[in-house]
Amino acid sequence: MECYDKKGKHLGEVDIDFKENSIWEGTVLRFPGEYPYEKYVDYMVVSYPDTESGFAIYCISGYYAGKLVVCLPLEARDADNRALSTEWMKRNWNKWIYDGCQPQDVIIVE
Repeated sequence: MECYDKKGKHLGEVDIDFKENSIWEGTVLRFPGEYPYEKYVDYMVVSYPDTESGFAIYCISGYYAGKLVVCLPLEARDADNRALSTEWMKRNWNKWIYDGCQPQDVIIVE
C-alpha cells in the first residue's frame, strides 16, 4: 500500500523478529480511512487505567482528533509486557478497532 512519507512497518507484516512485537502506549497506527474519516487516519494507543487492559485508542488526526475510539479488553494485553499484543491487534483489528481496512493496511509509525 502506498502511504505517506513516514517510516513504518505494516501491522500485517509484524513478526517475532520485529522490535514492535508488543505495541506500546504512544504508538501511532496509520491506515486508509473511509467516510466519515479522511483519506488517512492516525490512531494512538494510550494508557487508560479505567479499562480491563489498561489501554484505549484515540483518534489523533482530522475532524475526529481527540475522540476516544475504543477501550480495549484484557485479552488485548501482551502477556509479557505492559503493552498490547501485536498478534491480538492483527486478529481483532476489524472487530475492535476499525472495520474499514485490513490489518495489513495499517502502518505502525516509527
